Amino acid sequence: MPGPAAAAAARSLPPFTFRNIFPQFIGSTAAVTAAVTVGDVGCQFFEQRLTEHGAGWDRHRTARMATAACIATGPLGFFWNQFLERQLPGRELRQVFRKMLANGLFAPVQIAASFTVITLLSGRTMADARAKVKQDLAVTFLVGSTYWPFIGFIQFRFVPLLYRPAVGSVAGAVYQMFFSGMANRPVLSSTDVAEGHQSGVATAFVGALRDEAAPAPANLSTALPVRADATKSQPGLGDHRLANEASLPRPPRPS
Repeated sequence: MPGPAAAAAARSLPPFTFRNIFPQFIGSTAAVTAAVTVGDVGCQFFEQRLTEHGAGWDRHRTARMATAACIATGPLGFFWNQFLERQLPGRELRQVFRKMLANGLFAPVQIAASFTVITLLSGRTMADARAKVKQDLAVTFLVGSTYWPFIGFIQFRFVPLLYRPAVGSVAGAVYQMFFSGMANRPVLSSTDVAEGHQSGVATAFVGALRDEAAPAPANLSTALPVRADATKSQPGLGDHRLANEASLPRPPRPS
């Protein structure tokens, strides 16, 4: 049973009607979309800095990320927070920790939905989306679990429901720089995993290392230097033949 403070907070919430919810929905979705856009641009900036010779800003990738935020991430997060606040109203510590726990349990659903929409917007299939979720969901969730609980505590404890999208979008812009790299990381085959192929920031870092490496030699003789003393102590094939001929018995000379 909720306490008196929680009951009073529940009564203070506006009715869940189209007139009350629609303006908040538009503002929340716009804030999330802006955060995702800024995060993706920042992620690409760092990727370009790692390579120093990248292809430039990928506008199509940013557009996909913003579209996914507008039609999936933003609406899903908005209605989830509305539901959560009505089920667990108030800012008491007990209610705050319950909301944080519920947010953690719901996070894999949000991540999977975002990965699926972004993969489909990239022209891939549902099979690719399932492979993407299977590959990157766990890592993304673990990294997010080290960041969002602190943001959630601040929001649930101190920020009113009306202003949470704005506060969350500022914090989300930082997290989206990581999430964008994970969302645009291609699905790796078993061969790629065995060879250590990565993508995103990891790909940029590996590519930079490969570009700094020396080019492959034109022939094997230049690739395998031989010590000078080794060449002196080991005769060649022609030397072996001459040595063998010298050891053969010679016919006697005629008198």
